[in-house]
Amino acid sequence: FFPIGMIRAVGNPEIDSIVNMPIIDRATFFKDLDTPTNKYALYLDDGFVQENLMTMDEWEGFINEVNKPLVKNGISLIVKLHPRTDTDILSDFFRENRILAINDVDFKNIVFHSEHVLSHSSSTIVYGMILNKPIVLARWGGMENLVSNYPSEVVCYCHSLEEYQALISSNIPVKDTAEYINKTLGLVDGNAVKRIIESLLKILRS
Repeated sequence: FFPIGMIRAVGNPEIDSIVNMPIIDRATFFKDLDTPTNKYALYLDDGFVQENLMTMDEWEGFINEVNKPLVKNGISLIVKLHPRTDTDILSDFFRENRILAINDVDFKNIVFHSEHVLSHSSSTIVYGMILNKPIVLARWGGMENLVSNYPSEVVCYCHSLEEYQALISSNIPVKDTAEYINKTLGLVDGNAVKRIIESLLKILRS
């Protein structure tokens, strides 16, 4: 083990690219989105089908299920697909249900301009926390016993579709995630790479 005095927390350099990415104004951003409304919820795909935690039919059923109350409230659904998801076999499903599915995307802005972020347990929801978005994690439809990776103080756990519908109809709270981010991610000011370089140069010069 390294002595405490020789350890310096610099932050996560991977997060720098998101933090330092510019925010595009809403009007400009929506010009490039093919959504029926100018409000949308963002579902972050967990890759559960690929991990055999869900069948494709179950996954499609869940997506279709959450889409219906969103549509009733004038909110579109955008699905950020997992990198391993086969988009070709899902194209008809998304087209028929008027759901926008995306792979390559300006991730910071797609999160920033969303009404809320929805997922089961994706690690990428931390970016929703950094950008102060309401976060909803689904715990119904066979996912009741899924491990809760995040404390309820920083995300909203929904245990039924009805509970999700009620949240949509009201204002989903933006929870205070500052302390959680500080404890789990460290500094998220976009300067992690700079601190790494400065620390290495200091060591080399000593």
